[in-house]
Amino acid sequence: MAVTIKRRTGMIGMGSKIDLKVDGQLVTKLKNNEVYQVDAKSKEMKVKVNQWFFGSPEKSVTDGQTIEVKTNMMAILLFFVSFIFLFAGSFTSQPILLVLALALIVCTIVFGGKGWFSIVQESQG
Repeated sequence: MAVTIKRRTGMIGMGSKIDLKVDGQLVTKLKNNEVYQVDAKSKEMKVKVNQWFFGSPEKSVTDGQTIEVKTNMMAILLFFVSFIFLFAGSFTSQPILLVLALALIVCTIVFGGKGWFSIVQESQG
């Protein structure tokens, strides 16, 4: 048997591949909407994905399972809000907006390190 992994990350980050790691080992690089099957060497394996310094938490999957890699919408929201504050601070005389923007960008990078992608059980239908 095998575990089927589908990348469904949408428009954000679709220009570059994500690294698929199984049990800590790089298996392949997935393009957007690509489907890949990993041969199960045991009943349970740990799956994780990365793209640059953004990643996902490690998830345990079992033989025969189909999972999807999706973009975490909270991470995307945090990303866009930080840039809205950055542009607002750049075009106004409010330096607090720039400070807030930089803090939000740091939060986005820290959160995105393990929360940019989510690995979920495939939805039926």
